[in-house]
Amino acid sequence: MTLLLVSAGAATALADSDLAQEAATVESRISGNLAGPVGLVAVLLGLGGLVLGLVRHRRAAQVEAMAAAAAATPVAEAATTVAEQLAGDSAAPATRAA
Repeated sequence: MTLLLVSAGAATALADSDLAQEAATVESRISGNLAGPVGLVAVLLGLGGLVLGLVRHRRAAQVEAMAAAAAATPVAEAATTVAEQLAGDSAAPATRAA
């Protein structure tokens, strides 16, 4: 009787270990690694942020350039007016003397 119980217990243990080994084999066949997709999403978000930052920087530079051009226009017009006045003043004494 003891031999029968021991052999039945051993057979159950052997069957359990076979099931456990089979379950482990099934689990190892499944690639459950999420590092690849998560890494790709992180890279895409990083590139999107880079492009967005470059676009914002370019727009800010364009606005700054337009403001500088608008500020320089009155100075250039004033310089032209002063140059015309100086040319007119230098021409006026020449005509007076002549």
